[in-house]
Parts: sequence; C-alpha cells; structure tokens
Amino acid sequence: MKWFLNLKIGRKLAIGFGLLMIALVAVGGLSIVRMGDINAKTKLIKEEALEGIGSCIPIANDTSLLRLTEYRQLAAVDRAARQDAEETMTAALERLLKEGKDYEQTITAAQDRTNFDEFKKRWSAYMADHGRQVTLAREGKVKEGHKLLAQRRDTYLGAIQQLGVVVDFGLKSGAERTKEAEHSYTSARTLILTITFTAILLGALAGWFITVNITRPAQQITERMEMLGGACITDLGNAIGAMAQGDLTVKIQPKTPLLEIDTKDEFGKIAATFNAMRNSSVATIESYGRMQAGISALIAEVMTASERIAAGAN
Repeated sequence: MKWFLNLKIGRKLAIGFGLLMIALVAVGGLSIVRMGDINAKTKLIKEEALEGIGSCIPIANDTSLLRLTEYRQLAAVDRAARQDAEETMTAALERLLKEGKDYEQTITAAQDRTNFDEFKKRWSAYMADHGRQVTLAREGKVKEGHKLLAQRRDTYLGAIQQLGVVVDFGLKSGAERTKEAEHSYTSARTLILTITFTAILLGALAGWFITVNITRPAQQITERMEMLGGACITDLGNAIGAMAQGDLTVKIQPKTPLLEIDTKDEFGKIAATFNAMRNSSVATIESYGRMQAGISALIAEVMTASERIAAGAN
C-alpha cells in the first residue's frame, strides 16, 4: 500500500469516494437488471396465465350457451322462438371465433398450442353436425333433433374436457411463473442486500483507512510542532535571556525527535520541512551550548588571571 500512501490527499479521497460510487452504481445496476427479470416473469404470468385463462372463460360460456340454445331451439313452440334461438347461436359462434383468436394471441408455450389445437379439433368435430341440428329444429323434427343432440353429447363433453386441459395448463404455467418470480425476487433481494452490505463495509473500511492515514500524520506533525515550539525554541529563548542577564548556568537539550514520515504526499513534504526546521533548531541549541561553554571558560580564565594579578600586587 506504499503507492497509496504516496498519493496526494485529494487523490486518496477521490479513490475512496470513487470506490463508494462504483459500489453504488453496481448495486443500482444490479437492482435494475434483477427488477427487469422480475418484471419479465410478471409479464409472462399476465400474458400466459391471466390473459389466457381470462380468454378461456368466455369460450366456456359461449360453448355452453350454444349447446343449451340448441336444446332451446328444439323446444321452441313457434317460429319466432326458433328464430331467436338461431340468432343467439349465430352471435355465440361469432364470439367464439373472436375469443379463439384472442386466446391464440396469448399462447407462448408449445404445449399450450398443442392443447388448444386439440380443443379446436374436438370443437370442430362437434360443430360438424350443427347445421343439421339447426335444420331439424327448423323443420320441427324434435325427436330426431334430440337424438342427434344425444349422439353429439360425448363429442361436446370431449371438447369441454379439452378446454379444461387448456385452463389447467394455464393455471399450472401461472403457478410455475409465479414461483419463478418469487425465486427471482428472493435471490435478487439476497444478492442486493449482500452487495449493499459489502459496499457499506468496503466504504467504511476505505473511509477508516483514508482517515487514519490523514489524521495520524497530522496528529504527529501537530505534536512535534508543539514540542519544537514549546520546548526547544522556548528553552533556547529562555537560556539566551538568562545569558543576557549574566546567568550562564541554564542548560538546554534538544527534546524534539524527527518526524518519521517518508511518504511523497503533502504530509511527506511538511515532514521534510519540519525536520529541516528541527535540525536547524538543534544546530542552534548546540551552537548555544558551545558558546555558553566558551564564555564560561573565558570568564573562568579572566577570573584566574585577575586573582593572579591581585596576588602579585600584594
């Protein structure tokens, strides 16, 4: 990590915020992707299951109505009632044609297509005798009409049974799509929470690391500056003041250690400048000590000489 410590403070902060932004973008991007996946699953539920089943309901209603109206037409006592029943069946057939097309637009699965094609096949088999059924009703041949209806009963039930297969497939498909959507949601939530927690953890670690590498040297520089100003320089000033008043007994020693910051960032430059100032102060203190010792020695020599002169005069 030496390369990181040598970076400028601004770059260190930029890297920290950059990592945090990358993590946030990753979380946001992943959220969008997974939400899109969930939306796709939900769309399939709507198109394959809900709309398909919704289209099957009117088909079931109109097939049932057609069958009942065939009975009603046979039971009609006059021409007007038979005509009304025939018009009802014609409208039901038109709706069935449209409803079948609507359902086919919702088909996306091959099995669903196979199931619905089988229903159309069975319904076509039932409708093969519909024209003869209507003719018998028009001619008032009730007994023959009921006989034909009874003969067509199994074909009708087979078509209705196959329509049930179509509905069951839609329900099963919807349940599977719902399960897939729930799984996608659960996995997306787990993954997003994991990445979010990881991003928060990495952001906290990066913030702690950057903070430590800023506050620790700043604190060290502050302590050494206070030590240099409050001890060495102040003691030197006091000693020089005492010397000016004739007191040569004040001793001073350098107390401020060097800053051990060898990075190439702003703190490294401040440390280099501080160490130069500290060395200059130490050199000044040492010069003062030598000067103090020299003056003390000179005074001692002068006093010795004065004593000798005084002794000689006596």
